[in-house]
Amino acid sequence: MAGLIFRNRRIDDIVICDYCQYYKCDWLGFTPKKYPERCPEARELRIADGEIPNKEFRRRTELAKKVGVYRPDERRWFLDSEKARGLSATELQDIMAEIQTWSAGNKYELSTMVKYEECAKNGKQQTLE
Repeated sequence: MAGLIFRNRRIDDIVICDYCQYYKCDWLGFTPKKYPERCPEARELRIADGEIPNKEFRRRTELAKKVGVYRPDERRWFLDSEKARGLSATELQDIMAEIQTWSAGNKYELSTMVKYEECAKNGKQQTLE
């Protein structure tokens, strides 16, 4: 049995907000055409739970730069909509799927309250501007 569905959204309209789901944002209102002007950077992104080899750390850091911002004063990464702005929905989904594997604290999944619908396969995917 499915949970409550409050909204439908096309798969190609997914933005970083669909993963962040920060309760102080109107995250359901954002689309690639109506992107947030600023992000509260409230959701932490963890590179690893323990020690990892330097090469893997650098690879993960480069990937994290595509969707997040590092705050050196806190020594922590946070999701940031400005960083993810140029990614297509497919690229964003791939990155977020990998980030989920890095740490038990990275629980970034699409909302169960939104029905994500397949879009027409026209070969074009909208990128965020």
